[in-house]
Amino acid sequence: MSVDSFASQKAFAEANGGISFKLLADFHPKGAVAQAYGIYNEDRGVAGRSSFVIDSSGLILDARMYPPGELPDPQELLGIAKG
Repeated sequence: MSVDSFASQKAFAEANGGISFKLLADFHPKGAVAQAYGIYNEDRGVAGRSSFVIDSSGLILDARMYPPGELPDPQELLGIAKG
């Protein structure tokens, strides 16, 4: 998810090997979901880089914030999701 538009999300998916799962464009109202999760930076108009692992009942199993330039480890997140 990012506060970028649907078109930006589509380009991101294509540039990253054709990501097949849906990406959320938190575009309008811009940052509404990011604000709900407390990660929206009003001054910059962007969401902070973060990851949330949420189970099927909506319970947040794990939440992490990352400094600019640092990417989450997908394998680590998958391990959390699998329990």
